[in-house]
Amino acid sequence: MKRGSKRKGFTLVELLIVIVVIGILSAMMMISSTEAVSSAKAATIIGNMRAIKTAALAYYVDNVGNASSDVSIPMSAISKYLSGGAQTEIANSGCKYTVDGNTITCTVGGETNEKNRVMTKLGARATALGMTVSSTAGTITMLIFDKGAN
Repeated sequence: MKRGSKRKGFTLVELLIVIVVIGILSAMMMISSTEAVSSAKAATIIGNMRAIKTAALAYYVDNVGNASSDVSIPMSAISKYLSGGAQTEIANSGCKYTVDGNTITCTVGGETNEKNRVMTKLGARATALGMTVSSTAGTITMLIFDKGAN
């Protein structure tokens, strides 16, 4: 009398189904992680611009005396007004910051797709904060002070 064979292991079809499910889950994680990275970069850029604005205002008060003057100051001049951590973060952010007269400009660098995702994330946030975003040029601009304000 022949006994029924006990099945050990998985069939090829079962293994393929598991591999496909794992592939789908990993693809979904990749999509959500790139969105999270873009959001984080946008938040970092906005935070850096705020820090640069504060440092530029401190520079104006200490050196120019009149914060409504259009004085072009190099980033190196205001770096002493930034904490060490902020200096490192700004230098390694992948964004080129310039201060010219009354404006701070950030030119977003990086691969085109990544830059577009970051600019999209910046658009909504920056506009709410009174910043100007130019997606075609890949720049975001912030006024240091409003000359019309009293």
